[in-house]
Formats: sequence, C-alpha cells, structure tokens
Amino acid sequence: MPLPPPPTAPPVLSFHHPSTSELVPALRLLSDSIAQYRPLQNYSFFSHPLFLACYGALMSVLLAYNWHKPLGTLLLLLCGVTAGIFTLVAKTTIDFLTKAEELGSNEGLEKLKSKDCIIATWRDDVVGVIAWEESDSSSVPKEDEELYGDSDEEDGSKPKKVYVKVWGWTVRRKERGRGLGGDLLKTMIQEVRSKYSTVSDGKTKINRNIKFEFDVGNIHSVRVLPERYNWALDRNMVWSKKVLKRYSKLKDLEAPALETMN
Repeated sequence: MPLPPPPTAPPVLSFHHPSTSELVPALRLLSDSIAQYRPLQNYSFFSHPLFLACYGALMSVLLAYNWHKPLGTLLLLLCGVTAGIFTLVAKTTIDFLTKAEELGSNEGLEKLKSKDCIIATWRDDVVGVIAWEESDSSSVPKEDEELYGDSDEEDGSKPKKVYVKVWGWTVRRKERGRGLGGDLLKTMIQEVRSKYSTVSDGKTKINRNIKFEFDVGNIHSVRVLPERYNWALDRNMVWSKKVLKRYSKLKDLEAPALETMN
C-alpha cells in the first residue's frame, strides 16, 4: 500500500491581505521608510552644486582672513563651521522623523485600515507592503476621460473606469534589490484586474480601463527643503512611477499567487 504524500509545507515567502495582527508591523514598515528618507534628503542637499559652491566660497573667505593663524586653530575653525552647517540641516530634516511618528500613530493605523493592502511575509515577519485605494468612474475627472479609449465590446459598451492610486509601497531595507517590491506591484495589479474582470460565454475579460498611479499625497511625497534640494527623493519617485507604468501596461503579467490566510 503506497504511503500518503507528505503534507505540503507552507511557503516561506507569501503574499496576502494582512490580518488584524499584521496591520501594526505593516504600518511600522511604512513609517520606517519615511524616516529612512532623512539621510537621503541630507545627501540630496549636501551634494547639490549650489550648496557646494556656497560652501567652497565660505571656506575661501575664512581661509583668506585667517591664513596667518596656526594650522590647528585654522582646522578647528573650518571644522566648527562645517559642523554648524551639518547641525542646521539635520535640525531641518528632523521633520521626516516627525512625519514617521505621525504615520505610526493610531490615526495612521486607521488610514491604513481604510486602504486596500497586500503584504509580503517571510516566515512570520512582514517584509513588504503596498497599500492603495480605488475610485470608480464617478470619481474620474473629466479632463482625464481621454485616457480611456473606446471599448472593444461588440455592443459598444465601455468597461467600468477605475482609478487606482498607490498610497504606500515599501520593502524592508535588507530585502531591497531582490525584486520583492516589483512582485508587490504585480500582485496588486493582478488583484485589481481580477476584481474588475467580467465573465462572458465562459471567458474572462480583463477590464483594461484601469489607470494605476501614485497618489499625490502618498507617504513618500513628504518634502522639507526647497524643491531644488529634493532631486534624490524625486529621482526615486520618478523611478517608482516608471516601474508601475511598465507593469500596468503588461497584458500577461506574471505575478506571485495571492494566498488566502486563515
């Protein structure tokens, strides 16, 4: 008599909608991603050509008026001025930590509960999260009507128009660069498409009138310095939008299976 097959072990990495107990670590992951923008903002400021030019001019003036002083005193002066500039910028960018704390509060938890959400878990740890909200055709601005082409249906009807706006999307820091963030985007797109697809004559028809984009007020839209010093942060957002746009245009999307957790 053949032996029964061994029980299938649960996958180590899984994608699913969060349970109530998983919402808090998912929110913590999102708030941490805002706090991690602070060193990126500092880098964006200190590497800007305008700051480098002003800093170089200031150092030149200090050297011109203090060149006759002992070398130790001169180095101490230059280091003190540099440290003062670093401290001033650090105090300005501390607002990222404030925003992170606000998101991690009960109010932020309520916001996350109001969104559609998918998380990626590695064993029992939440390592990735994406949250979004949907709006139907009644919420689509008239100026964006041209984004939706004519229907391919035989009766000339148009599928339901849907806006999908990503509110938060992040992956745990040490898991980045492994394609996990892209898998989260693919899973979200597949989930929304399945939700608004229709079945006719035994065939599933995917609604192509769905627009995916990042919400203007997404959690990574926080900026604390003038626009010219946000180039590194804006570069990340532009890259994220390109990835989302590329995946949303794929007809045959190979996305990880969305599991149902008990």
